[in-house]
Amino acid sequence: MITTDLGKVTAYAEAVAQGYTGTKEEFGKLLANYVKTAEKVAEDKAVAEQAMKFAKESANRASTSEQNAKASENAAAEQAKNVSDNITELVNKKDEALQTIDDKTAESVNAVKRQEETSAQNVTNHTESEIQRLTQETAESKNSLDGSIATANDTKSQVDVSVEAGKKLKEDLDKSIADSGKAKTALDGSVTAANVSKSALDETVGQANVLDTSLSSKIAEGTQLNKEITASGNKAVSDINSASEKALDDINTTGTAKLDAVNKAAEAIVADREQIAKNKTDIALLKEDLADYGFPIPNVNWTDGYLKSDGTIQNGSNYKVSNLIHIPSGFRLVFDSYASTSTYHFCNYLPDGTFESVGLGHAGLTGRHGIKIDAIEDRYVKICNNFVEIQDAKLHFEKLEIQPTKIADISNVLPLSGVTFVKGYLSSSTHNRTDSEVYYCSSLLFIQKGQTIEYKCSGSSGALMLMEVTRDSDYIASLFVGDGKYHRLAYTADHDMWVRICSRTEKGGNYVPLDEFKNSVKFYYKPLYQADEKLNGKIIVVIGDSLIHGNDLGNDVAWCKILENKSGASVYNYGINGNAISSVRGAIGSPMSVRYSDIEELPTADIIIVEGGANDKNNSCPIGALSDANNNTFIGACNVLIDGIRALNPTARLLFMTTYPRYSNADNNGKKEQDFADAMINACRNKSVPCFDNLEIGIDFTNANLKTWCDEGIYLGNTSNQHFSPKGYEFIYPKYKHWIESFC
Repeated sequence: MITTDLGKVTAYAEAVAQGYTGTKEEFGKLLANYVKTAEKVAEDKAVAEQAMKFAKESANRASTSEQNAKASENAAAEQAKNVSDNITELVNKKDEALQTIDDKTAESVNAVKRQEETSAQNVTNHTESEIQRLTQETAESKNSLDGSIATANDTKSQVDVSVEAGKKLKEDLDKSIADSGKAKTALDGSVTAANVSKSALDETVGQANVLDTSLSSKIAEGTQLNKEITASGNKAVSDINSASEKALDDINTTGTAKLDAVNKAAEAIVADREQIAKNKTDIALLKEDLADYGFPIPNVNWTDGYLKSDGTIQNGSNYKVSNLIHIPSGFRLVFDSYASTSTYHFCNYLPDGTFESVGLGHAGLTGRHGIKIDAIEDRYVKICNNFVEIQDAKLHFEKLEIQPTKIADISNVLPLSGVTFVKGYLSSSTHNRTDSEVYYCSSLLFIQKGQTIEYKCSGSSGALMLMEVTRDSDYIASLFVGDGKYHRLAYTADHDMWVRICSRTEKGGNYVPLDEFKNSVKFYYKPLYQADEKLNGKIIVVIGDSLIHGNDLGNDVAWCKILENKSGASVYNYGINGNAISSVRGAIGSPMSVRYSDIEELPTADIIIVEGGANDKNNSCPIGALSDANNNTFIGACNVLIDGIRALNPTARLLFMTTYPRYSNADNNGKKEQDFADAMINACRNKSVPCFDNLEIGIDFTNANLKTWCDEGIYLGNTSNQHFSPKGYEFIYPKYKHWIESFC
């Protein structure tokens, strides 16, 4: 008889007392297969009541079968035992189910509380870098809560399983009742036994009623707890969702504000860029305007006085000196100025105002002048002017045009008005001007740093063609001494300087007519070549005779110098008067087929040009054969020269030039210039070397009419010498230039 609180251990003891013979483990396993929730217990209660009903019916029929009462009693006792066992097992299952619900509830509540605290803290302390993490943790918390709810759903599923087990138990009880029906006859014969069974069953019913009351209470508690858990979970989810929404709202609000700020900053940047682009356009237009018209100099202030040789200001009522003026690189300061013998047009200073050097001054430059001060790099000056003589100084900046240009494109305009040329020469011994009827020299010329002065001149060794002096015309240095030859002289100043130039202008030797001397003077900035010149930067070595050297006029007038000046190439003139290609006796100097190896620039040259044959013909050198490999014959010497140059510099462009039509007579071997020209052309063709035929260049020294302008001797006032005058070289230069460029 079961009279315990339905605890598992006590239930086992009572079950044993009722006749259960299994172990505790087996009893526990039996209990584990039944009720886990209150719903299962309720259904088992109904089954127990049904069993009781059938038991009562069996008792009523027991009076008809008293003989079998004992058997029925045993069967009923066994049935009662089974019911008791089932009830005990159900109670245990109920306790476990309730404990599971309690545990899951506590776990869910604690998880929700922890998440609420975490979420609240995260929302409070969120930063831009934590926004994504907070969102993720919120999602994880919601997933955790969903998991808790899923666990509760799993518990419900387990209860459903228990219900199914109860249904199975009912089927078993139904079978037992059927068995009881079969025993009806036996029970009818044993009323006493049935009454005993009835008493036992009544007591069982009482226990079942107690169980019903307890289980109903537990069911109600479990149902209420489930509702509370669900409500708490829903509230937690709602709170978390609300907190998340608020956090997201805060994030969106903050993000929107920051996005607005970024957008505003971006708009400002775009506006700045647009303004910068507009400024660049304006600057470009301004530069174009400046190139055409110039622009005034801002913030020029004037102080009474004039500039002295040390850059200080001397008091003077008629003169004024400007403040420090910055001339930007690439610009020119232009102004009209009036100077006396004691004043200077301008002086140079350092950026901090420290005096550096005097600029343009007196000694032949008195009176009104248009002054131009060029700045290849940033320059700082103070200028001086006589405001009595000049009320409007026309002071302004101009864009300095120092882009590459050809000499032919530079106008023959001196930088200063008032420069004069007087008879006399600059003595190389006394450094003073000496009277002479056949020489002219200039007054002071001012060359700015970086400028090149170019002019034509000639003179003996007793005269200076170019001399540096002070502003007072005192000697400083001899820059170029005459050598009796004609020169196209070019000198580049490495500092601001004063110079005087000189040339012989009358016959009696090499000379340059006075007008040609004056008009040849040019000032320019290097480089002189066009930006697209193919020869710009090339190293060119030219080997030849007097027709390359320039004969009496010298290198400065030869076509090699013109090419260098106009192309930007570095041209090295290795022409020697009277020189031959072969080792023929009578020629001057080491032959070209030997001396080529001594030329320093040859191994690194880009282009190597060889001209010759005139002195080989003049000294009757044998022509030879294409198979010759020594310099005793003309063709053999050409072969030696070609092979030797290619061995020293295999990558250079190697070009040959024939001699010119100069004489109509034949040499001692009956060979004429045409024969030597043909021999060179054949030798070059055999070695795959381009060869220029000078017999077809357009100048023929045997033609009396052509010699009047192309012959050096006639140009110098002497008899014809079959060499080129300056005009002769200028005539052949373009043909050579285009030919040489065709190989680049």
